[in-house]
Amino acid sequence: MIRIRSLQPPNAEQLSTLLRIASGRAMADLFFEKVLIADVYTGEVRRTNVAIWGPFIGYVGPSKDMVGRDTEVIPMGDSEWVLTPGWIEPHAHPFVGYNAVRFFEKIASLGTTTVIADTLFFVQATQKPETFPELLEKFTSLPINIGWGIRLGSQSLGFQEEEIFSPERILQALRLPDVVQIAEITNWPRLLNDDPKYVHSISAAREAGLRVDGHNAGLSLEKLQAAAAVGETACHEAIRSQEVLERLRAGLWVMLRQSSLRKDLPALLEDLPETALASGRFMLTTDGAAPYYLQDGFINQALRVAVSSGLQPMTALRMATLWPATYYHLDDMVGGIAPGKYADLVLIDNLTNFNPQIVWYHGKKIAEDKQALFPSYDLDWDRFGLGRISCSESPIDAEWMVPICTNPSFPVVDLVGTVITRASDEVLPCDGAGHVQLPDDSTDYVALLDRQHRWVVNGVLQGMFKDIEALATSATIAMHLLAIGRSPHRMADALQRVQQMGGGIVVIAEGRLQWEIPLPVGGICSEESVDNLVYIFTNFQRWIQQKGYRFDDILYTLEFLTFDTLPSVKWTPLGLWDAKGKTLIYPARLLST
Repeated sequence: MIRIRSLQPPNAEQLSTLLRIASGRAMADLFFEKVLIADVYTGEVRRTNVAIWGPFIGYVGPSKDMVGRDTEVIPMGDSEWVLTPGWIEPHAHPFVGYNAVRFFEKIASLGTTTVIADTLFFVQATQKPETFPELLEKFTSLPINIGWGIRLGSQSLGFQEEEIFSPERILQALRLPDVVQIAEITNWPRLLNDDPKYVHSISAAREAGLRVDGHNAGLSLEKLQAAAAVGETACHEAIRSQEVLERLRAGLWVMLRQSSLRKDLPALLEDLPETALASGRFMLTTDGAAPYYLQDGFINQALRVAVSSGLQPMTALRMATLWPATYYHLDDMVGGIAPGKYADLVLIDNLTNFNPQIVWYHGKKIAEDKQALFPSYDLDWDRFGLGRISCSESPIDAEWMVPICTNPSFPVVDLVGTVITRASDEVLPCDGAGHVQLPDDSTDYVALLDRQHRWVVNGVLQGMFKDIEALATSATIAMHLLAIGRSPHRMADALQRVQQMGGGIVVIAEGRLQWEIPLPVGGICSEESVDNLVYIFTNFQRWIQQKGYRFDDILYTLEFLTFDTLPSVKWTPLGLWDAKGKTLIYPARLLST
């Protein structure tokens, strides 16, 4: 079943015309003469002719009988440029600083003509859940095929779970046009504990022919088998080649990740046997890459890394075309260059660099030299309840930023990876008012503040910065306000400014405002173009690294400090949560405002 509306099979009239095109009895609109094509079906790179009529490929072969007076002919002659199928991103999060419209426009101009995208932000951030179907409809105006995934739950403990992710809402969403899967199941403990909502939702999805995306980071072999048994069909969380094999042995498809958050691809390919690659159950993904990743490309960057890591170019290309198309039941329409398929095509310099020279979507040229040839699309985010965030107008008290001494020891959280923490109980000094004091220059206060100032979750974090007085952001998985810093007063000031902006990132250091990045789309996304955001966030990342940040992706660190299933201790609306021990180790503090 084809569920993406932009990829419907040709109707009877179109089939009749395609038949005449292929037999030379009707004229093509566009004709590539003697072009090198990457044939993902046979593994060949061969020179041939390709005829396009309307949105479809009508012919691939030596004939020129379908060339007429009005046919646009592109003579390739001895050019070594290669025509490939449009690339497919099987696992996107289109709200990492950029908003979904600007993201889709950018990746289309870079050769990705089909994308399967997450809807978590739309569901969690909207103030108008009833507009969700209309919102997805708006994206059909863009020159890219978009399939959507539906989440079964949030990623931060205590986030209005039963209301926003009720079984009824999930089942309604799974029936919407363009929905092709249940998006990654991050809360795998609930799934493996036989949670009825999860099991019934997966049953409904599988019955409708949808896929079920797993998020099985660190799962043992036995638990991985259980995840496959209960209906998961793919996973993108392998970080070693042995984990790739375990997923294949469980019957899962494997997405190989090369992202801003994790650059796993070289290690995944290092010891992967040819027998495993022959399975054809692999896909490449950038897994929600931050803007600074896109300065070097998108799927083409993953292709380039795969080939430089020793993968055969045609195998790498299949991972970005035919195989994800097959996984999502779209291979009758996209994923290869053949008659009857949609004319979603990328002309590249070679099968090593994968630099896109020209991109066609449904037979129309949409990009050249990585620049879009179509007008930018504006979406009224306010209409869908995804505009500037609404916060309490009451002032923010600096006292809220500091933990209260309630026990002799206090959990100190250590940032040991981009999104990984560990914690230890330490005896910290307290002042006369009963507030925890920072022990040294390597530690910061952390406060997760409810947007309406009803509660705060305090903590102490080490290993983040050296000398930042305050960083505040609204871009968190918990959808609340986060402040980190050494000065409670500056933290309160930075949070106040984030609220005034309607969402964003604010940094105060050396006694003055250093950074102010507005994120007016739901407090998570910018309205800027991706190219502008590449510049902004690349410079922000470099600056923050000079201030002691030791990792590769500051945006994900800030967002995932509130992600409740990644190890180990995270800030959630209910309090400091130990994801491994499944315990609340320091509860939220109720505020009287």
